[in-house]
Amino acid sequence: MGAKPTLCPEVIEICHLIQVYGKNIKKAKRDLCMLIDCPSLPEKLWTAILQDDAVDFDEIFASINSATIDKEITVEIGEGVSIVLDSTKSSNKITEHSHWVIAWQAYTEAVLFAFPSRGCELNAYMRHVNKLFSVCHSSLHYRVINYDHAARIIIGSRHDILFSDFHEFMHEKTAYIDSVGIAVVQGTTEASKKVTAKSKLVSQNPGPAVSDEVCRNYNWGECHFGNKCRRIHVCVICRDPKHVITRCPRIRNDKQST
Repeated sequence: MGAKPTLCPEVIEICHLIQVYGKNIKKAKRDLCMLIDCPSLPEKLWTAILQDDAVDFDEIFASINSATIDKEITVEIGEGVSIVLDSTKSSNKITEHSHWVIAWQAYTEAVLFAFPSRGCELNAYMRHVNKLFSVCHSSLHYRVINYDHAARIIIGSRHDILFSDFHEFMHEKTAYIDSVGIAVVQGTTEASKKVTAKSKLVSQNPGPAVSDEVCRNYNWGECHFGNKCRRIHVCVICRDPKHVITRCPRIRNDKQST
């Protein structure tokens, strides 16, 4: 049998506090939340934080939005740099860098409240993710967000690594950010399939139709706009694009029955 891996002092301290909180998680949450400077987060998120589990940043962001009024929020992102955000324009999901920064700031405040010794690793991880945001085009920031989510799941599930142990989740960076990553390629493939399906639909129904109204002139052979017609070129009776009203089977069947 191989020797057990040696845990660093920081991890040992975190595990010790997890055990302390875990003896009575409800009491631990109640005691912390009664302190005057306790960060404001939903109760279920505090449970995950005290157990050092991965926390859903969408839920953090949504809780912040629901508690804010119409005003600007100034968020420090480190190194003397800050950004000003309009709280009324934010959604409840993390979709861009500024959203992530807001959620991360709230998360780190809560983590440091419960685990005061984790400042160095959290700052290192923040610089790591902010650097990725800075080197990726804004249209690809969703990749960084997905990577961060995957990395935090790994950190929360293992309890033997720190946020600053980037090498422990380097494969997730490849999967979610790099162009050869399986998550990136899979997402690109699915998007390509949607585009192809849409192209087929357009080719089957050409023209810039902008309403559901059937073109009656087309049905009587009098439409002069062709593919540029703004109405739909289908049968006015059954809406079949393969024939017009004069060739509609329904009309023929009605005549035969009479």
